[in-house]
Amino acid sequence: MPTRLSRLTSHHLQDLVFLSDPRLTADGQRGFCVRTRVQVREDGPPRYHAEVCEVDLTGDDPPNALRALTTGRHDADHPRPSPDGTRLAFLAKRAEEGERQVHILDLARGGEAHAVTTLASGAGAFAWRPDGRALVVLGSDAPPAPEGEVVVARTVARLHAKEDGLPAPGIRTAPARQAWFVDPERGRTRVLTDLPDGVTDAAWAPDGRTLWLLAADSVEEADDWYARLWRVGVGARGNVTRAPRAVTGPLLRPASLAVAPDGTAVYWLGPNDPEQLASPTGAWRVPAAGGTPTLCSGAHDVSPAVGGDARHGRYPAGPVATGDGLMVIQHREGASVPALLTPNGELHTRLPGERATTAFAHAAGRTLCVVETPTRPGELTLIEPDGSHGSVSAENADAARRFARSTFEGPYVSPEDAGGAAWWRLLPAKPRRDHALVVQVHGGPHTSAGYGFSFEHHLLAARGYTVVIQNPRGSASYGAAHALQVLGAYGGGDADDVLGVVDAALSAHADPAAPVHLAGGSYGGFMTNWLVGRTDRFRSAVTQRSICNWISFYGTSDIGYRFAEYEVAGTPWADLGRLWDQSPLKHVANVTTPTLVLHAEADHRCPIEQAEQWFTALKRLGRADTKLVRFPDEGHELSRSGRPDRRMRRLDEIVGWFEGHA
Repeated sequence: MPTRLSRLTSHHLQDLVFLSDPRLTADGQRGFCVRTRVQVREDGPPRYHAEVCEVDLTGDDPPNALRALTTGRHDADHPRPSPDGTRLAFLAKRAEEGERQVHILDLARGGEAHAVTTLASGAGAFAWRPDGRALVVLGSDAPPAPEGEVVVARTVARLHAKEDGLPAPGIRTAPARQAWFVDPERGRTRVLTDLPDGVTDAAWAPDGRTLWLLAADSVEEADDWYARLWRVGVGARGNVTRAPRAVTGPLLRPASLAVAPDGTAVYWLGPNDPEQLASPTGAWRVPAAGGTPTLCSGAHDVSPAVGGDARHGRYPAGPVATGDGLMVIQHREGASVPALLTPNGELHTRLPGERATTAFAHAAGRTLCVVETPTRPGELTLIEPDGSHGSVSAENADAARRFARSTFEGPYVSPEDAGGAAWWRLLPAKPRRDHALVVQVHGGPHTSAGYGFSFEHHLLAARGYTVVIQNPRGSASYGAAHALQVLGAYGGGDADDVLGVVDAALSAHADPAAPVHLAGGSYGGFMTNWLVGRTDRFRSAVTQRSICNWISFYGTSDIGYRFAEYEVAGTPWADLGRLWDQSPLKHVANVTTPTLVLHAEADHRCPIEQAEQWFTALKRLGRADTKLVRFPDEGHELSRSGRPDRRMRRLDEIVGWFEGHA
């Protein structure tokens, strides 16, 4: 008889296993990934621990467990098999005071992995040379800033001086990462580049003599969110045979380089409108001999951006160049699946919809990907050349039994005169007596709600709430027109869409008079603040990592100086009225909805001054019950990758607020 499961609580977050960074050997016969689990410790708070694992690709039913290849208390990730499949390189550190370095494990002989880099500030991403005798590593040999150093003053000289994810005050001090040639057999390491703001990505040409790079031509160009494609000639022993040369002009936020198997073209991902960051992500191509970049993917969105809170680690999403075209991830109507982009621009999907593929690897016709559904956290799926597919991991099988209690339904569409936005609902197994709903607004805004997995949503359903998610104007995966409508008009049609979904969800609900609670983070936090200033129809609200004042956001966020110009279409000195008109703080005196404010103190994306302004105004006005909960040492990603005990506290605060305002 199966063990009876207790009701889901925030502490069950610690039972989740996070799979990331799938990899395949060149022949497609061996697979690898990173497995991250929560370690509950007696001598300190819980922490994440990442290890590199081998994946059994035999297709046994049920799938075999992953086999850990790394040991020890330090994290290991970024597995990359050598071209001949005999060795596995990965990133790890071996001492508390050390930096992450590239290590290599002999897959045939086994034994201990050994470090092949000793860069003072550590190593980042890397790639094997096609002959397997060398690697290109992105890193720096400049010493990092000493920890615990008493700071007398900090000098800031560049515009993009802050970065979310860094400890307060978030000032960037790490040296720029250059491209390094590493010969693991001879122990030879030499730097290949000296570019002004470092290198963000690198890929070898098939002949192993040309290296393609993404890097800005100046610090000012990097601060403006542009970079260029560069070519470097590299000799057999790592000598630079052709100095770095930019082969394109400035490209808006390019990422994820790939080189054609015959070396004739280079590909990358970037906005499909080269001047519009909010446009769908497209695949771009330039001939290796030089020329004008061309968009390969047309209007298709080929980068996954489906929301979820059960991911931890790296999630590479292509493109991968093959003889038949590009393997990418199609992002469409709240779903994301692997697809082959043919040379004529057609997309042929490799999995059915109604799921979120968050990362993939492709080799020898096989695709290994991390796939989640609204009722199942991420697991590994193997897609064969003939299109057949099946799960090759079951790390979350036990935990998933708890999530199967809720029922996910949709998509539905709100009436056309109410915006026509797509929405879904997660129905509880045992509804509350008041049949209450929680309406969630996703972040971005150029991401999407849909077929990703959310522990938070299931926790609310376990408490009897019906959870409603939606994709109002501004959301990704519905084409450029849908995404761009929000620009310069935050709080207009997008707010109408959210309220239209509320009406539609109530009309379809068991009790159309049920109370409705509201929650959202980042852009969703902006929308929460905006809506409670516009209407009193919500029983209570939780605003998280939110924005209330675009004027102060412009100069305090790590991305504010560009984001506000792109999204809100203004600057404080030239368009003060426009920024203020789109700021929820303008309407804070209207708020009567009980509002919980959650914010991380080291959030440099939506700085905590935004929460402080909103809370102070609500408290001073005294028209709405309010509370501010601050989380130390956490950034913008608190809800997704913050320390586990802080994530659990956050979840408990949300549930407690709704239940306290029933």
